[in-house]
Amino acid sequence: MTRPIAAADSRAVPCDGWARMSHADRIFLETTRRLAPRRLAQDDVHAALQLAQVEPGKPVADLGCGYGRHLRELVQYGHRATGVDRSGLLLAEARAEAPGAALVRADLRALPLHQGSLAAAFCFYSSMFLGSEEDAALALVEAARVLRPGGALVLTTDNPLRLAASPHVKTEHEVPGLRRGPRSRVPHPLLPAWRARSSRLRRRPAVRAPA
Repeated sequence: MTRPIAAADSRAVPCDGWARMSHADRIFLETTRRLAPRRLAQDDVHAALQLAQVEPGKPVADLGCGYGRHLRELVQYGHRATGVDRSGLLLAEARAEAPGAALVRADLRALPLHQGSLAAAFCFYSSMFLGSEEDAALALVEAARVLRPGGALVLTTDNPLRLAASPHVKTEHEVPGLRRGPRSRVPHPLLPAWRARSSRLRRRPAVRAPA
């Protein structure tokens, strides 16, 4: 029997500002749908899956899935995809955009997913880094918790046009509780100058106390 990905008891952080965010979410939805063609999401996911090296049929998640444009492509590749977002408005759109995906309304800093339940996780266009540095660190630790040993977390931290202009700019941080694996680079199929970067974040093995 397939183990469920989502926990029965959601650990999502309550957010009283969700209702106030609906206006901003609607602006994001209308703007992105106008400016981001489906081909861009297809190429994003193709490059991300090359970096993750995850087989079809494995459980994966789109962290900060928005209205589901990348989630839809993950499903098209045959993955058991879960979309996580804290916007009810965007998740309602994702339900129509990616009907084959599971959807979870939650905060990335407290994912209601079982430990070690994902073969790979993806976060497109800086969704994990919209808050403070502390928020980003908490989200990274949570992503590492829900990944299987050896699982891949693929992040795109900028948009393709800006990366095309400055493809070699980079920054690195050490996050307590995580260790950084080797970076991989693949050419982006839409913009050759863009170089996708990923970090494989693995949970540190538990240290057992002597009996």
